[in-house]
Parts: sequence; structure tokens; C-alpha cells
Amino acid sequence: MGKKQFGFLVAGQSLANIGDVFYIVSMITLVYTITGTAVYTAMFPALRCLAQFTSGILAPLLLDRFRLRSIIIASQLGQTILLLGLTLYSTQIDSHSPLYGLYGFIILMALLDGWTTPARNAMIPLLVEKDQLLRANGLLSTVDQSVQMAGWAMGGVLVAWLGGTTVLWLTFAMFSLSVLSLFFIRLPESERSREKNKPGLGDSLKEGWSYIWAIKPIRILTTMDFLEGIAGGVWMAAILLVYVNEVLHQGEQWWGFINASYFLGTIAGGVIVIALANQLNSRLLVTVIGGTLCTGLLTLCFIHVSVPVWALVISALFGPVYQLQAIAKQTIYQRVVPTNLLPKVLSAQAALAYITFGVSAIGLSYVSDHFGIRATYDIAAALIFTGAALGWFCRKAIRTITQVES
Repeated sequence: MGKKQFGFLVAGQSLANIGDVFYIVSMITLVYTITGTAVYTAMFPALRCLAQFTSGILAPLLLDRFRLRSIIIASQLGQTILLLGLTLYSTQIDSHSPLYGLYGFIILMALLDGWTTPARNAMIPLLVEKDQLLRANGLLSTVDQSVQMAGWAMGGVLVAWLGGTTVLWLTFAMFSLSVLSLFFIRLPESERSREKNKPGLGDSLKEGWSYIWAIKPIRILTTMDFLEGIAGGVWMAAILLVYVNEVLHQGEQWWGFINASYFLGTIAGGVIVIALANQLNSRLLVTVIGGTLCTGLLTLCFIHVSVPVWALVISALFGPVYQLQAIAKQTIYQRVVPTNLLPKVLSAQAALAYITFGVSAIGLSYVSDHFGIRATYDIAAALIFTGAALGWFCRKAIRTITQVES
């Protein structure tokens, strides 16, 4: 497949991603304006995460019965229709209106959104040659991070200037263009006729999980993802704000500065992957293990440095380090996992990531409250180091199936 097909995928997902950021900012503002309470506002990300986890669990039922292109188009189109309904509904509610309808739209949109990323990442090996996977993943990741950074920077300004409902209309326009671009994608014939004998309901739901458990290298890499996911809770707003106040002794604006420097770093990381794709292609395993180890070291440096400027520097360094190992790991999955199982494996990993985030948010918040913010980051670093050690001691097993030189 040519660059044109991949370009349509990148364009469609970029429009959807920036629209998604605008949608999140608008909804948080809208719910807070209606209720005036943080509790009801916090229900928005909580319900969204739970719905996305549910859709990740149920995704294999669709993957066995529909083509990837059909799934991603249906997901985006469904979200666009729901967004139109949500926008119209938002014009009719006020501070006395119940939130059940609003939360209903949020849950339905999140259920559909949970299918998009696994389907997208499973489509990439069908659109580019195997030796171009790393470069393609790097490009898509760079665009994702750039869009995220621009979206968060612009979203708050647009909502303050135009109002939440107007920004929802803008989001609807972006989602509509995203759907239109996806219709131009054409997948190879092998994907169109991939499942002649569909597995039963139970087999379908557990097939991706069974593959992860049965194939040792995939199980090891997924365990590393799990450990990093648990550690990743230290970057959520509630904990990072404590770090800013208690370690840096700065105001809340430094939370924004740290996030901005991290996003700049991730964009730089994607650019590095694209530039060094040929060299990294034969060193994916080293990149994964080395990147994980460096992430742990940077986490320790971050919590034990109390100079604000250095915190920004370390935050910026996190970006390329994390990007390098995450993109390398995804490329290994795309190379190793059979095409017909890849969407199910990615869906299982996405579901695991959502539930891991929930567990991490609760567990690390408890540690922060009872043992202090430094202990929280030290535990996170220990989890990351454990993942790096697991990858190092099991490198021979991973190399056996990935055929990656280290």
C-alpha cells in the first residue's frame, strides 16, 4: 500500500484527536458550569474511562465479524452523530437540569471511542511495508502529540472566547471531516476476507488475552506495559499538583509548564524515531529496555530535584525517552503478532491500560496522602526498574520471536 492510504489515516485521526480534546475541554467546562461542583465534573473522566475499558473487553466480538476499516468508520461516524445530539442537547439544559442525559451521551461516545485506537494501530501494518513500520509509528505518534499539545493550548482559549456549545459545534465539524477522510482508505484483499470460520462468543472474547498469555515474549512486554501503567499514575493532575506545591513550592501554573515541556519532548521523540528509523529497526529490543531504564532514572531525578527549571528539563527529557521505547514496543507487536490476532491483542492491552490507570490513580493517591509525595514517585520508579529488569533477564526469549538484534 502507498503513502496516500496511510496519509488518509493520519489526516482522519488527527482531526478526530484535536476534536476529542476540544470535546473534553467543552464537556468539563459545561458540567462544571451546570453543577458548580468538582465531584460531578470528575464523573466525566471516570465514566469515560470505565466505558472505554468496557469497549476494549467487547471489541473482539466486532473484530471477528467486521473489517477494520468498517469498525473505525462506524466508530467515528457513531461518535459524530452522538456529538450532534449532545451539542443540540447542551443548548437546552441549565443549572436545574439533571445530568443523566449528558452522562448518557458521554458513556455512549466513550464506548465507540474505545474501538478506534486498537483498530487504527492494527491497520498500520496493512498500509505500510514491514520495514517502514517504525517510521510510520513515529510519524503517527508525532502528529498525535502535536495535535494534543495544540488542542489543549487552544481548547481552553476557544471555550473561554466562544463558549462550550460553540466549541462543540466546531468539534462536530472536525469529526465529520475525519469520517470523510476514512472513506478514502483502501485495505488489501486479505483483510477483506479474513475470517471465514468465526469463533464462538467465549473464544472470541478471550482470544487476544489467550495469545498474550501463551506467547512468552508478548507476555513479558505486556507485563512491562502493566508495570509502567501502574507507575504512570504519578503523572495525573492530582499527584502532579502535590509535587508542584510540596517539592517545587510553586503555583498551579507550573503544572501547565511541566505538561507543556513533556509534550514538546514527546514531539521531539517522534522526530528522532523518524530520523533514526533505519538504525533503530535492528535495535528495537535495546530501545525498549534502555528506554524503560532511563524512564525509571528520570522519575527518580524528577522527585529528588526541587529546582523548578530542572524539573522542566527532566520533564522534557521524559518525552523522547518514553516515545522511543513505546514506539519500539508497538512496532514489535505489529511485526510479531499475526495479522488476524493483532486487533484483539491490541484491544486486550488497551482494556488493561484503562483498568491499570484506575488502579494506579487510587493506589498512588493513597500512598501520596499517607506516606508523602516522594514515596509515591520512588515506588513508581521501582515499578519501572522492575519492568526494565524483567525485559533484560528475558531478552533472549523476546529476541527468539522478534528476531531483533540487540
